[in-house]
Amino acid sequence: MTYFLWHGKRVLAEQFSAELENIERAVCAALAVPFSVESVVEAAHALACQMRSSSPLEQNKTLSALHDALQRCWPFSANEASQLFEALAQVLEKSACQKKLLREFGTTNPHLPSRVGYADHQFEAWAPLGVLTHVCSGNSPGLGALSVFEGLLSGNVNVFKFPSEDGAFSLEILAQLAQLDSSGQIAARLFGGVLESRDPRFQALLNVADGVVVWGGDEAVAGVRARAPRNARIVAWGHKLSFIYVSQATMSSSSINNDPEKKQLFKNLAFEICNLDQQSCSSPQCIFVETNNMQELEAFAAGLANELLYFSPTIPQAELQSAEAAEITMLTLSRKCQETLGCGKVLEGKNWRIFLAPEGNLLPSPLFRTIWLKPLLRSALLQTLRPMRSYLQTVGLACSADEVGELVTSLTSCGALRVRRIGEMTNSYAGEPHDGSYALVRYSKRISVQLPQWAQGISDFSQLKEQSEPVWKNKPPAVLSKVEFQNSLATSPEAHLFFKSGGSSGEPKTSPFTYSDYQQQMRAAADGLYASGLNPQTDRCMNLFFGGGLYGGFLSFFTILENLQAVQLPMAAHTDLEFVAKNIVRYKVDTLLGMPSYIMRLFNEQSKTLAEYGGIKKIFFGGEHFPQVARTRLAQEFGIDFIRSGAYGSVDAGPLGYQCEHTSGSVHHVLSATQFLEIVKIDSDQPVSFEGEFSEIGRLIFTSKCRTAVAINRYDIGDLGRWLKGVCACGRRAPRFELMGRSGDVFRCGGNFFNYQKFCTLLSEFENSPSEIQIIVARNETGQDILELQGDFSNLICSEVEAYLIQNYFELRESVVQDKALVFRCVVVTATALLRTPGSGKLVRIVDRRV
Repeated sequence: MTYFLWHGKRVLAEQFSAELENIERAVCAALAVPFSVESVVEAAHALACQMRSSSPLEQNKTLSALHDALQRCWPFSANEASQLFEALAQVLEKSACQKKLLREFGTTNPHLPSRVGYADHQFEAWAPLGVLTHVCSGNSPGLGALSVFEGLLSGNVNVFKFPSEDGAFSLEILAQLAQLDSSGQIAARLFGGVLESRDPRFQALLNVADGVVVWGGDEAVAGVRARAPRNARIVAWGHKLSFIYVSQATMSSSSINNDPEKKQLFKNLAFEICNLDQQSCSSPQCIFVETNNMQELEAFAAGLANELLYFSPTIPQAELQSAEAAEITMLTLSRKCQETLGCGKVLEGKNWRIFLAPEGNLLPSPLFRTIWLKPLLRSALLQTLRPMRSYLQTVGLACSADEVGELVTSLTSCGALRVRRIGEMTNSYAGEPHDGSYALVRYSKRISVQLPQWAQGISDFSQLKEQSEPVWKNKPPAVLSKVEFQNSLATSPEAHLFFKSGGSSGEPKTSPFTYSDYQQQMRAAADGLYASGLNPQTDRCMNLFFGGGLYGGFLSFFTILENLQAVQLPMAAHTDLEFVAKNIVRYKVDTLLGMPSYIMRLFNEQSKTLAEYGGIKKIFFGGEHFPQVARTRLAQEFGIDFIRSGAYGSVDAGPLGYQCEHTSGSVHHVLSATQFLEIVKIDSDQPVSFEGEFSEIGRLIFTSKCRTAVAINRYDIGDLGRWLKGVCACGRRAPRFELMGRSGDVFRCGGNFFNYQKFCTLLSEFENSPSEIQIIVARNETGQDILELQGDFSNLICSEVEAYLIQNYFELRESVVQDKALVFRCVVVTATALLRTPGSGKLVRIVDRRV
């Protein structure tokens, strides 16, 4: 049954014709629907999975419908259909779509206005042309659908005219794609069907176009251009000519028919001539040989003919139409007449032909296994090929290794757009330019926004939008624990970068990233650090994070500062603190980035040098909580009152949150450009509820938007937090949350549960309380639990601290005083003696020695 698509839904011809009267209103309504490239990518990936499904057709409605539509257009065998669906799946799968977006737009979020630099408030983005009208040809299965798919990836509303040769198949691909999109955004952008050029309904589709995509020859493009709106951008994908060039070095063997390399060359040439019956634009229509010796060329022709005689029957040939057969017959007879006059030669078999001609010009072939064979010296390449420059596409090249550079340069100077080894001319790769340009860019325009000074700290417009939820194929997956996540980690072929993940208990794992993932994550983190207050124009930064041992802190902040183009001294957490302090003074460093424990050691041991210098103005920290007592000391003794989180993140999930000028303590914005955050109850996976200004405390569940080496979907990273109600005074719409410690900070001892953070909060009431504390849980010989707070209590009286904590911590008082199930004490220990993780130098908050 023939049908059309209107808002992505199947309709009959009568309804489509009636709806066309309101086409302008319909496309305006479609343009008004919020659009996300992510929705297109997810739906395309779902369709790719259906195409690769091994389930029987009767059990897979999507694949069954596609097979039926294919058979109505292309009489493919089951094996050929399977190969076609695999080829289409390779284009539609998520990784290929993301590579295409990155290659053509430079980002997977092209429509988001983002800073082009941090010196000025200039933002740029890609924007769709608006409405794309696709005028497609029928020489390739699914070509129309793939053209429209590129229109969707670039964000356009798409109206289309498909030819009868491929229309049913392309329509079914688009209909299935729309059905697999739960957001409805794809359906809103699809209008069209199979139409003739003379059909008045085609003119209605042209009239609404902001851009017209034309697949066809010069006459087809000219005809559409004459009928399209004057202001519409015409994007022509016209007919192209491809050829093969065989260098003299390849021809130099006298035993051309016996040399194994020459035999392989002839096999590859025969494959190119027979593959797809030369219907692809990248199929050769002519073979040029670098010679002026006709005897040598005739020997080459004989070798190729022998191979075609054997090879051609192994690939079934499509049935020729009468016009196609007539053209081949007429040209063959004409060349045979020329042969009688001594001008060339014709070699032919049952369904193939070689036209050997002495003149070296490039001529189109009638295709269907018909090839020109001509001499062409290297010195004549440019003069011969320049007249056809705008039509050239692919060159199959046979030459020696030392000729590659010269010949590729010469051929591309002539106008060739692709160079391939013979046997691989029709091959392509994800993100490859098409006919010398990127389709997505041609279907888009570049916009710019220049904002006044109030844009300080804003990196992209995602910070001004509400947090968007991920696009799930069906329903949200179950929450993933850290153990489940690490057990599921496998080495992905996409992964090239690994960081240490975990290891505090059991065997440490590594978290894999692609370089692309890593760069996107670090760019987002750089935007977060900029929002936090780092000024790349003025701040002189020293990177003091730990590095080595697969730990990612130092490398990550190196890349973050590189993205910001800030002055950076990559010191790392150097053990020679005197050396560090001297270089801070020598290079006039005013901004430190590192972990609180290391930074406090630096100020404790080099206090005289740093106090005399007095040039440190900002501290950005990460990896640990920065205690209030330490902040107070730095402000009082060193005049540093700018202390903010440089980033909140984890090795597994990457950067997760950032601070702004209106957030403090442990409050962060979600890094919504790359992350989605849920907060669920501690004892269930239900969302937390609000209790006034804050929500209840729950578990932080993150979903990463930019990870391909490993999926991060609803991952419980082990932190506790709560939402803050309302919009931040900075104007950013990214939600705010407050970290409330690790879920591992809660431990059971003496019959009660205790929270590490509660001890820290109570100790902050003391003016000289330790900047770091470590909790040691043990058990004495009588079986009674022991809870020790270890830290630098040297400026306090431990018995007074113990009494205060027992009085103000109900569970502690209950276990120590009432139940007598717990021994509690404070122990004086220097900060350097506290136990730390070997890789990152992080303080181990709770050490349980009962196990």
